[in-house]
Amino acid sequence: MKNLLALIFILCCTSINAQIITEIMYNPPEDGVDSLEYLEIYNNTNADIDFSGFSMIGVNYTFDSIPALGPEEYLVVCKDSLALSNNFGTTGYQWDTGALSNNGEALGITNAIGDTVFLMTYGTMDSWPNVNLISGSSIELCDFDSDPNVATSWNLSQSFTDVIINNALLIGSPGSPNQAVCQIQDYKDIAISEVMYESPSWDPELQYIELYNYGNETINLANWSIEGDINLSGLNNVQLAPDSYYLIGNNPIGLLDFGVTMVGWGSTNKISLDPNLILLNPTGEEVVSLLIDEDRDFPNPEAGQALELCDPLMDNNTSLNWSIATNQISMNGNTFFGTPVMDNTCTMIGTSSVSNGAIDYDISIYPNPSYSEINISSSERVDKIQIYDQLGRMIKEANKQQTITVDDLLTGRYFVKVYLQDGINTQAFVKM
Repeated sequence: MKNLLALIFILCCTSINAQIITEIMYNPPEDGVDSLEYLEIYNNTNADIDFSGFSMIGVNYTFDSIPALGPEEYLVVCKDSLALSNNFGTTGYQWDTGALSNNGEALGITNAIGDTVFLMTYGTMDSWPNVNLISGSSIELCDFDSDPNVATSWNLSQSFTDVIINNALLIGSPGSPNQAVCQIQDYKDIAISEVMYESPSWDPELQYIELYNYGNETINLANWSIEGDINLSGLNNVQLAPDSYYLIGNNPIGLLDFGVTMVGWGSTNKISLDPNLILLNPTGEEVVSLLIDEDRDFPNPEAGQALELCDPLMDNNTSLNWSIATNQISMNGNTFFGTPVMDNTCTMIGTSSVSNGAIDYDISIYPNPSYSEINISSSERVDKIQIYDQLGRMIKEANKQQTITVDDLLTGRYFVKVYLQDGINTQAFVKM
């Protein structure tokens, strides 16, 4: 009768994955025998489940008489219950023989009468989170009602312990709620929002790149990559929430005295003086392609000055969307200008200010370069002219005229912002 009732329960509940594997640690950061391998099982129903006589697929283990697993409760099956307890503080049921494959395999659960009640296959290729590249992490099911056979239903664990094994941090949450978010492979709302490539004199090697998530989804950056001057085939196991920043640079402790930490990109990477940076999402699609070049009218920072993106919604590869940082940060006599992992301070003076959508204006400025004045030639009425320096500061203004004097300006590159009858146009010019 007990087996019959168990069969009836399973037939009723299998369609909603009554008992599911929700976490897999298949490649812990150990040498030799992986004593910290484990599988986490979750009761995804509102009723108790008696696991007596249930068996695992993938490793050899049959449950003896154990307490019933209550609704929304977990149990853990592991390779070494003592190792699990010592490192995670979690109780586990130690399997008899077997090991989890580092290349993926089928895992499942059979009930007391031998019926398969759960079956899935995990992998390491394509969209599967690959812990062979991010050492020390388990993978977690991010949505318990999703298909566990779909790679994007899994992601790297975000439960960071204080245990370090072979220079890798142990990451996992056996027996506890998962924190991983589901993968969004084609996400695009991440910008390169700040670049420091002109190192300060007190640290001639200091460089960094800041990423900013301006979208509405939390994203794990592990499968994102950077190409160009900096080549990183995968970023760290970091979940970047909306309106949050991620800093990566040449030295993880390069800004530690300023209270800022960043992820190191290794000694072989260095940003050139004409930075070329490409950010790719997990599909390999270019999200940002940035070429900073003075010949393309980008601001030219001095030593210790970062460049800031002014508007992430606009083209990252437009010179008008970048400005030299004015925020001064000092500590122990060392100073630089930037806003690492902070909101940028620049004001967009370029095409994002154009009203009524993208309008093509028949407009030109001359002479360019100029010694004394510039003239505006436009088919539209000119209401106002403003001149900005490379720091994004307005330094001159003229109303209701098409000429503005520049003889009092220092030699250099500037932007002229022209307010027209039906919109705004911004162009660069050089003062001789």
